[in-house]
Amino acid sequence: MQDDFFELGGNSLQAVAIVQAINREFSARLPIQLIFNAPTIEKLAAAIGDSKPSSSRAILLAGTEQEVAAIFCWPGLGGYPMNLRALAETVVGTGRFYGIQSRGLNAGESVSASIETIAVEDIHLIRSLQSHGPYRLWGYSFGARVAYETAWQLEQIGETVSELVLLAPGSPQLPYVEPVSCDQIALFTSPAFLTILLSVFGNYSAPRPPAQPINQSEVEPESPERLG
Repeated sequence: MQDDFFELGGNSLQAVAIVQAINREFSARLPIQLIFNAPTIEKLAAAIGDSKPSSSRAILLAGTEQEVAAIFCWPGLGGYPMNLRALAETVVGTGRFYGIQSRGLNAGESVSASIETIAVEDIHLIRSLQSHGPYRLWGYSFGARVAYETAWQLEQIGETVSELVLLAPGSPQLPYVEPVSCDQIALFTSPAFLTILLSVFGNYSAPRPPAQPINQSEVEPESPERLG
């Protein structure tokens, strides 16, 4: 009842599957990030009975010290920050390490339309936790793009970014067109892209790419830029 999910070796995919299973079983709408605030069976049971469980996309992965500038880190493909936990515990020292979960993963959330929009929304989020700079911003893979844009926007409004760490950000110049930059109609008729989409968000991977393109209106993706 009181064994910690993460201390037992739980990973991000298992965490997502657990919360999804709870929601199906109890007809609940618990947020994916709940597992961080309630990593034991006892706490999960209490959360199921809570009419307003915490749904903040800023997830405290490590640390508690309030007087030291926090690290805000954006994850890569899929938008879940759970796989940043080991990194957080390794580097946090004093202070706090927050993973910023992508919008659109919790029930009722809409997906942001662009990296610029993501940054605008996430600036409001991180400033609710730390009202003024200097800010420490990190980003992994696709999250590196968001961290960079966020840093730029913060500086445009007069805030100080003392640290910008980009982990595996990829090459800014590629010898081919990036999938997320394609026309949306063309993108959602690509069997390769659809296979990736299903594997990331549906926890499902077909033995071969879908033979027929998926009608974009049926899956209602507002922006493929959230992938990466």
